[in-house]
Amino acid sequence: MLLIAILFIYIFSICTAFGVGFYKLFKIETYKSVEVAFIGLFSISLLASIWAFWGRIHWEFHLFLILTSCISILFNKDKVVQTLKHLRYTFKQLSPFLKALLISTAVLILMQCASAPYVIDNESYYIQTIAVLNDYGFIKGLANLHFFLAQTSGWHITQSALNLNFVFKNFNDLSGFCLLLTVLWSFDKLNLYFKNRDDIWDLIFGLFPLANLFFFQFIGTPSQDIPIYCLTFICISIFQKSFRLPKTDGFIVLCALVLFCIFIKPTSFLLIGFPIVLFINHYKTLSTKVIKVLPIALLTLLIFIGKNSIISGYPLFPLLYLDVINENWKLPIALAEYYIDLTKAYGFLLLPDDYTNLTTLERLYQWLTLGKLRGIFNCIAVIFICITPFFIRKTTIKKTATLIFVLYVLQLIVLFFTSPLYRFYFNLLYILLCLVVASVLYKRLTVLKCLLSTCILISGLPLIISTPINFLANNSFSTNLSHFNITEIVMPHSNSKFEDDFKTYKKGNLNFNHPLEIDFFWGTGNVPFPAVNYEQLNYFEQNFKVIPQLRTTELKDGFYSKTISND
Repeated sequence: MLLIAILFIYIFSICTAFGVGFYKLFKIETYKSVEVAFIGLFSISLLASIWAFWGRIHWEFHLFLILTSCISILFNKDKVVQTLKHLRYTFKQLSPFLKALLISTAVLILMQCASAPYVIDNESYYIQTIAVLNDYGFIKGLANLHFFLAQTSGWHITQSALNLNFVFKNFNDLSGFCLLLTVLWSFDKLNLYFKNRDDIWDLIFGLFPLANLFFFQFIGTPSQDIPIYCLTFICISIFQKSFRLPKTDGFIVLCALVLFCIFIKPTSFLLIGFPIVLFINHYKTLSTKVIKVLPIALLTLLIFIGKNSIISGYPLFPLLYLDVINENWKLPIALAEYYIDLTKAYGFLLLPDDYTNLTTLERLYQWLTLGKLRGIFNCIAVIFICITPFFIRKTTIKKTATLIFVLYVLQLIVLFFTSPLYRFYFNLLYILLCLVVASVLYKRLTVLKCLLSTCILISGLPLIISTPINFLANNSFSTNLSHFNITEIVMPHSNSKFEDDFKTYKKGNLNFNHPLEIDFFWGTGNVPFPAVNYEQLNYFEQNFKVIPQLRTTELKDGFYSKTISND
């Protein structure tokens, strides 16, 4: 816990240096500490991605990161000081209650990050993705070993750049850092509302921490969902201010943060609607600024295409329409299509064949009646389509709220036909939920009581007491929330909730490590790379007649799928 606190301070310093450098490069004048830190994360993500094309993201890259940070601080000393002063001012002007609430929340975030990770995807591909980036960078045909690794999110690239794996192996807590920044930002908005009471948006953004219990279940892992939830609120804040009074600085920051979201999780692509609407609405003011934004967008797109081309062989993976690469490391089309079918069906808790045999209405019924947490969220998602317009009509923020609602509906439609997991649409659903709550919950004392109960009491309880959630979770893997152990006050839990015992097997020219403590079919945990479940390889060997093989004698040269005989 204490080590993670030190790490967070270090990460903030590095991000501030890079964020200030970005602001100076694009001549942005308003230095708000939280926004600068997020822009710094985006800058580091792009730099680490470029580095990964040629080498591992290890101590060599971090040395480059430190040197670049020092240069940025040296040439932008006054702006760095300005940013730090803004951070100090943001905290200082909070009310005593909000200060205490912020400090308590920060302690709980550190406790959650130090405890055992909870998210199931952490055990299937988060840990392995980051380990591969740290040790090798982008590997050709990595998806042939385990096709979940084809996802390699921009958030995992950022995490690999800032986890200091060459010093200590248990730092995978960037999502916790992200949440802490956003809680600080949120309390600042709430404090403004209590002082002025002239902007309902400040109250809406100030309600962000109400969902801390939900957020806490993701921050012990480098989950891509947390930065999307956080950045969605910040992007909408920038948008609504610039929508009323066009600011070129705000437009550039908004575009950069939206690009960061898409690079982290392509399913958040509809957030691009905010800068597009802003540009259309204030074309005369912003038209000259597009030239500044285009190079960032182009660089992000080229990195995204290059990353996917190397790892899976499909430039826009998981979209397979652009099939232009014919190298031997390309994931076989049958496996790629199976991955997409599996992803679609998983959102309905169906097998691919069962999913295919259902009509659209039958799928909708299945989706709404899943039961437990998934079914609850899915029903709420549909209910909000029905009730939100009535609340929007009563507000003074109709235009922005309507845009959010339209994007939310479009997001649900797109996800319904791709992967309708509640984690993927929660970002826009939650902003609408806060809008509805703000129309009812606006008295100071009531808001503070709700924040106290949700941020501290409800969120902190599972950290102290082992809390079963069989009544909410469909997956047996997720029936107990992680709780804090006194031994983790200094040293955090390892990056996996499982032991890293393994057994080495061989198929063809590939020696791979099978985790002994994980019976999850896709599970790999924290065992040494290359890690893959033996039963998983057997399944693909029997059903698709392929096995992963090394392209050369070196792991760094990648993998290909070898077709085997039917005999």
